[in-house]
Amino acid sequence: MTTIYIPKTDSYRGTDATGNDGDSNRTITLTQKTTSVIQGMTLTVDGSSLLHTADFTFSGGTITLLNALWDTSYIDVNYFYTTTTTGVTGQYCTTKQVTEYMGLDASIPDFDGNTGAGNNPEEIIEANGADATTTFYTDKTRIIDNTYTFSYGSSATATQTNLTETTHYTYNKDTGAFKLTATGNTAVGNNGVYAVYKYLQSGAKYSDSVISDMIDRKTVWIDKETRQSWQTTTLNKKEEHTGRGAFDRLYRCNNQPVLFASNQLNGAVTAAATTFVLDDTTGFTAGDYLTIKSEVVLIDTVTDSTDLEVSRAQLGTTAAAHSDNDYLCNAVLETSNSTEGYTPTFTVLSYNDGFEIHSDSGAVQVLHINPADLGVLGTDVYPAHRVFNRLRVTYRSGATSVPDDVNNLCILLVAKEMFNSQVLNALSRGTDGFKTDSMRGVDDEIKRLLNDRRLLLSSRG
Repeated sequence: MTTIYIPKTDSYRGTDATGNDGDSNRTITLTQKTTSVIQGMTLTVDGSSLLHTADFTFSGGTITLLNALWDTSYIDVNYFYTTTTTGVTGQYCTTKQVTEYMGLDASIPDFDGNTGAGNNPEEIIEANGADATTTFYTDKTRIIDNTYTFSYGSSATATQTNLTETTHYTYNKDTGAFKLTATGNTAVGNNGVYAVYKYLQSGAKYSDSVISDMIDRKTVWIDKETRQSWQTTTLNKKEEHTGRGAFDRLYRCNNQPVLFASNQLNGAVTAAATTFVLDDTTGFTAGDYLTIKSEVVLIDTVTDSTDLEVSRAQLGTTAAAHSDNDYLCNAVLETSNSTEGYTPTFTVLSYNDGFEIHSDSGAVQVLHINPADLGVLGTDVYPAHRVFNRLRVTYRSGATSVPDDVNNLCILLVAKEMFNSQVLNALSRGTDGFKTDSMRGVDDEIKRLLNDRRLLLSSRG
């Protein structure tokens, strides 16, 4: 089991804390309460850094601010929360991908143009030979995970019925040991058992388990280098940003990539409707907040490829009727032009005519300022009429599946570690002939993939 530390940024106002304006010992609860940790946490109030123990305490996902806190204050918390991965689950590449990339795999049957038995599945147990108490062995060891299938039939060329691992059999990939369970023995009956699989060729000095351990280590390394987990998602609620005026209207979400999805209603809805029919629900997740015109709704259930069950009038908005083909998206952008020092009031912008979001970079584009306001932008009124001085965004970040470039990066990192291991092994035996500069292309591609992700990180703000 591997513990992964995932970075997170939460932004709050003083009004989000317990207690009253100006009180000390007010508390805020982090969005990742149950698995957040104090290690690596930084906390600022109105831009000033606070010290753990002296200025705040932390316990069980709750921060206690020891000094006076005002409702108008801005609070930013950068911290880590933990998750765990085991086995293949959560890895950024597979042993099959690594061995295929390096050309270390071979197949049973051997479909290389030969004729005869080499083109048939391997017989593990001959007909009438099934026995739940006996361990049998495949001809090859060091089998590659997710490449093997065991089945039974009257012969290798007859119709086969697949067996299910654990239910019907156990199998050790490294040693090739195969054993039927009692259930499997009953299912096989008087038939033979046959195998199709890929294995590491004899020249490879690794087993599937060893390569899988390498993948685990490189998965953790990628998370640390990119400051992002590519296998979890997080709902970021009301993340606040300071307004930049009428003309600088490009903002960036603190956490990337943004899991952004948009679509259109397929039929009008009333203000009381709790079922929304869309053209396509792909990309929407239960728990997402959706913007539709000036209303925010919460997805309770993604029923199928077109239907959503929702709760209406969320985040202080009012339920309204909506028309066929109205746009909706799983992000909420709110702006305020309330005077500094007063409790702000926020207005929800409509998606597609008020704002857009770019998934990969987390860029939020406010599309326009009301033309009627252009004549007052040069006055000494602050904030200018209807030109916001603060903004907050609700969105989901992370990844539901490993991006192609992260998958490729993991394969290259594991391949490089395997190459370096072979070089060291050769040196210890006094073998010469390796040209380490042959890995330069791999190193260059690793740097390119990492730099692409780091550029996105450096653009946050």
